[in-house]
Amino acid sequence: MQPSSPSHLSMVSTPLEGGITLRGPEAERRLNIEIRPFDLIHGSPSGWSRYHEFWKDLTKEFYPEQPPMNMNTWKRMLLADLGEIDMVAYEAVDLQQNERIAGFFRLLFWEESSPSYRGNEHICNLAGISVRSEYRRRGIATKLLPAAYDETKAHGRRPVTGSILNEAGRILVGNIGGREALEMQDNRLHLDDVDWNMVSRWVEEGLKRSPGTRIEFFRSIPDEMLEQFCDVFTEVSNQAPRDELRVGDQIVTPESWRARMEKYAEAGMKYLAALTIEENGVISGLTDVAWYPSQPSILMQSFTGVQEKHRGRGLGKWLKGAMLLRVRDEFPSVITVSTQSATSNDPMLHINRQLGFKLYREIYVFQMEIRKLKKYLGR
Repeated sequence: MQPSSPSHLSMVSTPLEGGITLRGPEAERRLNIEIRPFDLIHGSPSGWSRYHEFWKDLTKEFYPEQPPMNMNTWKRMLLADLGEIDMVAYEAVDLQQNERIAGFFRLLFWEESSPSYRGNEHICNLAGISVRSEYRRRGIATKLLPAAYDETKAHGRRPVTGSILNEAGRILVGNIGGREALEMQDNRLHLDDVDWNMVSRWVEEGLKRSPGTRIEFFRSIPDEMLEQFCDVFTEVSNQAPRDELRVGDQIVTPESWRARMEKYAEAGMKYLAALTIEENGVISGLTDVAWYPSQPSILMQSFTGVQEKHRGRGLGKWLKGAMLLRVRDEFPSVITVSTQSATSNDPMLHINRQLGFKLYREIYVFQMEIRKLKKYLGR
């Protein structure tokens, strides 16, 4: 069974947006837009508040069933990877509307001190040029792109990657000269739709097929297991399909894991991992989930994977089933479970479909060369 995507390891990303044609009186108003850097580290409370309102508007548009995080949790999650990742941000503000944010983007670069730097030192992650719906088709994205190009070049990066949620974004990337390198699915499971008898059978079958294997649950990975856990996590997570996406491995060490999980805990995240452990103490598979009090009805299943030499024994189904039973008992407010997988990951998608996961949204990960962005801007 190929692993699902390690969502909580990925650099936090906002999708590249396109959108609707503006209509009505607002369409006729002459905009006075200023493009300026946004200080993610020392930004003012009012600036962060404006940014949070901007992000909530996008969340309501693209994920209407999903309650947005409160600002404190969201900000902490956004900055959780600082130290491993350098972040640069720019905002497009409407000077006639009390500096309301019309558009925004972030760029993410692996730091040289990060264990994931090698193999990714050439990559820039464009965490979305996002534009509020009422400002679309007004040239906001075009105004933001030069700053994105200048920062990418200044950091010495060449390919730019990012994600797209809608058709207009796909058109924009195609016009620039980028290509869709990886197709992802955000799949959602409503717990009311789960066949709990089937889930229980999966757990029973897992025990029968691997009598010497046990499942253990952890809210925090014990120190004595952390090095092995990180090795297995790194190995299995990097076996997830990448299709044509040219990026290096993401490396997890005990130090980077502790630092990230401490920041997530400060943001209020409740974490739970399930591990299959063999008779000799080897971790053969894992799955984990994350839940936030400010989003009580939804839970993210971040990652599921089994070591290659232990596949074919139903460990993936056992892990998924056992975790669902645990979630039902320990997170009573949860209505929906969300998980992301590559569209090419047939084994994982097959398990998810059996459980009742349904496609919620397609996500397209693009990659483009900076020279093509330069050529596009030169037009």
